Amino acid sequence: MDINKIVDARFMTAEFDKIAYLFEEGEGYEEAHETYDMSNELCAALVDKFGHDRLKENYELMVTDELQTAAYVKFVKENWNDIENYVNGVKEEKVIEGTPTLQKIAKYNEDTESLFKLKLEIFELPEVKESTNRQLKAKIRKSKNCFEIFGVLYKLIGQSDNE
Repeated sequence: MDINKIVDARFMTAEFDKIAYLFEEGEGYEEAHETYDMSNELCAALVDKFGHDRLKENYELMVTDELQTAAYVKFVKENWNDIENYVNGVKEEKVIEGTPTLQKIAKYNEDTESLFKLKLEIFELPEVKESTNRQLKAKIRKSKNCFEIFGVLYKLIGQSDNE
């Protein structure tokens, strides 16, 4: 192996008993390994060219990179659904945890976007879509809080049951 073709090297293990080196091959690079043995001519040339400290530093950088990559992969796996939703522009909807109470439902009144989404959802209900009562539909649109919306919805659904 021509030592001048070797562009970088590092220890491969924490025991520093093997050296990995990168060398030019054609238009690319190849990696090879050598047992750490100073009586071996290539090993001695690698230590001479790069130095023991640099071989160790490169090993530590590789380990750090592997740990960071592993942490990143773990994060992506654990958060894949959230990442996919973000990339696809899907926003999470608020869900009332546990037993619905008036206080929990009233929190939707604090957020106009949630109120708007609730109205859109209600307009997708078959009873609302099929209703011809434009007055009650207008009341849903103009409602200022979720309790008004549910009251109008109750009237509208009650009316459709009677039709």
